[in-house]
Amino acid sequence: MDAALAFLEEITASAWDVPSILAPFVLRAQALTGASGAAVGIREGDHLVLRAAVGSSGPLLGRRLRVDSSWSGLALVTGQPIICADTGSEAPPFEPGRLESHIEARSLLVVPFESAHAESGVLLVTSPDPRTFRQEHQNTLCLLGRILMHRLEHAEQLRGYQLTLAENDIALATLRESEHRFRSAFDHSGMGMALMSTDGRLLRVNPALCRTLGYSRSELLALTHQAATHADDRELETPLLREIIAGERTRYEIEKRYLHHDGSTVWGLLTVSVITTPEEEALYLVAQIQDITSRKANEQTLMALAVRDDLTGLWNRREMLRILREETSRADRHGRPLSLIMIDIDRFKMINDTYGHPAGDASLRQLARIVEDCVRSFDRVARYGGEEFAVILPETLEPDALVVAERIRTRVAAEMFSIPSLDGSDLGIAITVSSGIATMTAEHDLSVEDLIREADTHLYAAKSDGKNRCVNASTARSATQTKVASSAGPESGAGT
Repeated sequence: MDAALAFLEEITASAWDVPSILAPFVLRAQALTGASGAAVGIREGDHLVLRAAVGSSGPLLGRRLRVDSSWSGLALVTGQPIICADTGSEAPPFEPGRLESHIEARSLLVVPFESAHAESGVLLVTSPDPRTFRQEHQNTLCLLGRILMHRLEHAEQLRGYQLTLAENDIALATLRESEHRFRSAFDHSGMGMALMSTDGRLLRVNPALCRTLGYSRSELLALTHQAATHADDRELETPLLREIIAGERTRYEIEKRYLHHDGSTVWGLLTVSVITTPEEEALYLVAQIQDITSRKANEQTLMALAVRDDLTGLWNRREMLRILREETSRADRHGRPLSLIMIDIDRFKMINDTYGHPAGDASLRQLARIVEDCVRSFDRVARYGGEEFAVILPETLEPDALVVAERIRTRVAAEMFSIPSLDGSDLGIAITVSSGIATMTAEHDLSVEDLIREADTHLYAAKSDGKNRCVNASTARSATQTKVASSAGPESGAGT
């Protein structure tokens, strides 16, 4: 018992590498069995490799032998201890190998040990004398083999723990490095960035976002993502957030408006991506906000240039035609009336010829303002071309359209137009306009082309009948009837 306890203390105190583990066992096996030599062979594939050896077996340290060509291999294959009392007289059930012959073993004892979780092999003791080993030696060696197997298993477990710890250390170092890189990129990015909870709370914001929205860090963190958003855009993200939290998408990108600290509007290109747990549950959101206010202003300028007349600021001819198509379609769909007024400046060529084109441009701009002042907010005023203007009057019958046209005509006639003269001074001149009106109703359905053609026809009639006049279908019919009556009167009188 004392020897066993001493041995346990010895192997417990030894290092955990394989050579340090094996050394006490071969020494103890030699001492307890009275062998001349002892060794431990560890299996490596189809071979046994002597990894520890003492006594007469010492010179064979590191030797390899095939599993199927030795007493040691036979014990390992069968899983049973083997005592060979006399190698000279007992024929082995295999082609003899070189190991036992090299150590001049006349008798030997081999005990296998095997574990599913660690290395397997044999404990081997030899003697130059026959019949050296008995059953008690086999029992002792089997006990040592079991202890050795457990010791090797513990060593394998320890190596596994050490590997896990090393991997954890590497992973932790990688995580710290990744966190450092993310923090550095987050804090020093020129683009606004925020970490958000899944309910929209701002958890962290970078200096660029504070500059973009005009808030201090503490002020911004006191807001939610919704509170920092323009009221008209707060519902844009609701379905997208729902999808990203449900795992139906990993990111989204939209353009939306934010509220600056000073009350102004900031346009942002928002990109939101999700950070998930290993179970694919949304943990938090990363928002990147690029300030695109200048770009949006440029887009609006370009859009205005595409649809606005650059001299008067009114809708241009192309946009007027689009609006008229839209309004005629709506009027036809709902059975509502729609009127169109075509306005032309009387004797405009004389203004250009007398005072120059800058004077003509000035009169066009002033007329545009007068027409806009004379119509409702939802009526549309356009420069149709040259000195001709168009007014689209939704839900307006012919008599009401005539009232609007007369209002414009009388206002223009009463206005003194300020224009630059050729010598650079300002002049005041009188201008008049003529108008033609066309109206579509459920009973008088007109296409866009028909509506313009009819309004132009009535405009031509107004210009032909003395200018500074407004003509619609009704006034045109009355004028025609008057002419017919006046031309027919004398003839009828002569006949009577």
